[in-house]
Amino acid sequence: MSTGIVVRAIASRALVAACGLAMPLAHAQDVRDPALAAALEAKQEAEVDRLATARLEADPADTDAWSALVRVARGTSDATTKAALRKRIEACVAAHPRVAACQFGVGVLAFQDSGTMGLAMRGGRIRESLGKAIELDPTLFPARAALVQFHLDAGRLAGGSIDKAREIAAAAA
Repeated sequence: MSTGIVVRAIASRALVAACGLAMPLAHAQDVRDPALAAALEAKQEAEVDRLATARLEADPADTDAWSALVRVARGTSDATTKAALRKRIEACVAAHPRVAACQFGVGVLAFQDSGTMGLAMRGGRIRESLGKAIELDPTLFPARAALVQFHLDAGRLAGGSIDKAREIAAAAA
């Protein structure tokens, strides 16, 4: 690994941490429903799915339900579960394009699954979805953290920019 890559990785982690945007710490405000939050904390994927599905039957644009499903999709190691949740989240964006949690889900899952070549191919979609999530809900800090991280991880050819990362992070302050 070249020195430049190591320095860039250290700098990117430092910028994200300095801005208080570290992703694991950013989950506190994304699910407010106590039952969903408890099921997420206990890593009970089936219970999260049951509770979220019930909430979505009552309100198909329920932010807590979608946020919980995005968290399960991000954390699961089961490819079948992740694929099924990705499909539901993409359907949410199609049906409810103004639900920030769904925009975040599409962007963060694409980012999470992208290697170096994937960033080059999916960079526009990642930036667009995460940017839309922030536009819809400026307090959705996991989306802001993911967009900052995208700009730090993606090279210029994939649409990344250290200056843009700083700008997005500074807007959170």
